[in-house]
Amino acid sequence: MSEGLRLGLFDLPEFGELLEPRPRPRKNRSRPVWKPGQGGETAAPPASAVTAGGRAAKLMRIAQRTPEVMVKITGTNAEASPLEAHLRYLTNHAKDPIMEDQDGHQLEPTLEGRRELLEQWSLAVTEGRRQEVERERELVALKAEAERAGVEFVPPPPGPRRTVAIHIVLSMPKGAPPMAVMQAARGFAADELHNHKHILVLHQDRGHPHVHVVVNNIGHDLRPLSRTKEDLHRWRESFARELRMRGVPAEATPRKARGVVRKPENRKLTFLKEKAHAARDFSRVRVWRAKVAQAENEARGVTPRVEHPAEQRARKNRAMLEEGMRDAVEKLREQGKAGSKAAVAVADFLAKMPAPETEMDQLRRAVAAERRQLAADPQREPTTAAPELEKGLIPRK
Repeated sequence: MSEGLRLGLFDLPEFGELLEPRPRPRKNRSRPVWKPGQGGETAAPPASAVTAGGRAAKLMRIAQRTPEVMVKITGTNAEASPLEAHLRYLTNHAKDPIMEDQDGHQLEPTLEGRRELLEQWSLAVTEGRRQEVERERELVALKAEAERAGVEFVPPPPGPRRTVAIHIVLSMPKGAPPMAVMQAARGFAADELHNHKHILVLHQDRGHPHVHVVVNNIGHDLRPLSRTKEDLHRWRESFARELRMRGVPAEATPRKARGVVRKPENRKLTFLKEKAHAARDFSRVRVWRAKVAQAENEARGVTPRVEHPAEQRARKNRAMLEEGMRDAVEKLREQGKAGSKAAVAVADFLAKMPAPETEMDQLRRAVAAERRQLAADPQREPTTAAPELEKGLIPRK
């Protein structure tokens, strides 16, 4: 129905960038060493610009609030022991997991099944064990040197080492059929990971079905897996497409296309903040303290309000999205019954879109509310969303 619809401004190339972004390359980041066609393999096509028809279908799925897929790299291994521990976790910490290799062979979620897998990954395991031995030798030498110098030995973080395994999670919200998610994960892996041995482990006892993918980073042509931001976006698109082919509504759009301004907080930062709140010791969350200090100083008039370039980009993208959607609603209303129905969906989505609030906006609002409450009742105990203020880390006067 939506393939033949015209979307006005959304038909312009810049709005295609909203729906399928082109990531900016990082500085000092070399190109992926694995290229299409090497090693006798045929690679998945690169992410291309959204066509007009595909753009209309994507906008309709956004307006209908189609569930978004999650594809996330959760970790890597450079040693054999952590890899074995991760496999043990995947098979032991879920009820009736389904485990299979890249050829579709079912593996028993037992010790024997894990050993069978590691036999197939002999090159990666050998490399991991070699790096383990090197690390142990390095620590022994450093410990002996510290003892000779009479100082306390503090193990340093490991230096750069070759990654032998990559952990990826493919997930869908609650209500998605688990076996369809597993089948979509198979299709995704066949397209995107065909140069690497991998296993799929389906977990369906956590409220939402998700598939853990453990990838041997040493490919068939001995080249590592490319995992840039552009690759991750293409993986999300591929997984969502596989789900839709199996009748499961799914979409993979960037946050800015859905009107979401703030990205999810890093898990490590969340953990550090929770520890800091419990201990009332904010010495290890310096960046967070600096943001609160900026919000407090802006509220006191000590410094002018300053917007980070990321905030400016977020507001620009949001204004562009709203302008395009309003224009799309007008154009859709002129295109008969199908267009009118689509216009209602887009207009409803636009009306219910949350306000574009960044993290600094939230901090500014919390600090301003705290200052108003303290001005009304100076004896009141602070109860702000920014607990750093409770310790007097930031001056109030």
